[in-house]
Amino acid sequence: MTIQGKPTSSAGPSLTYVERPEIAETYADYLETVVFDGTSIRMEFVVNRFDRPNAQKAPSGRRVTAARLVLPMHGAANLASQLNSLLATLREQDSIDDVMLIQSHGGIN
Repeated sequence: MTIQGKPTSSAGPSLTYVERPEIAETYADYLETVVFDGTSIRMEFVVNRFDRPNAQKAPSGRRVTAARLVLPMHGAANLASQLNSLLATLREQDSIDDVMLIQSHGGIN
């Protein structure tokens, strides 16, 4: 399912979307950090890397930085709006359960 941003109706330059397939996709398991610095939202995404299983110890591993994303406030508002639309659509289709929704809001680690 794809939710794409809609053009804004405010006065300003007319911008054309250009797809760049050479840009790599980055997978992340978790949003580790969100910081507002006064002008931008900075997010750090991580992946889980587990150590080899050992019957003598509890499972262990590391959270490793996979990507950092910095958005101006209007970009962060657009991201929030699109994620809310996607989650609402998934709720309507019963494609998502309550636990997954709680995790997406940072309520459960």
